[in-house]
Amino acid sequence: MSTSTVATALFTQGRRIAVTSGNPNQAMRVLTRMLNNNNWRRTVKDSLYFEKPTDMRKRLHRERSERIFKDQVSQRVALAKKMIDMGY
Repeated sequence: MSTSTVATALFTQGRRIAVTSGNPNQAMRVLTRMLNNNNWRRTVKDSLYFEKPTDMRKRLHRERSERIFKDQVSQRVALAKKMIDMGY
């Protein structure tokens, strides 16, 4: 795939990130953003050392609780915005 065939560096196919206009910095930013969104660095760091099963259960429970709380807050904020738009 040549660099001139892809319009932007945001185009991804599988694990490839296209470099556009000979600008590898943009492709690196896209790759870094993708890895950060997937918690890749934390996963690699966590896999370096053994995690006790009880600690793993606690961590997974904590992460699940944080995710649920975040979703509930987002729903409440969306509801509040909707109510404000309706004039309440």
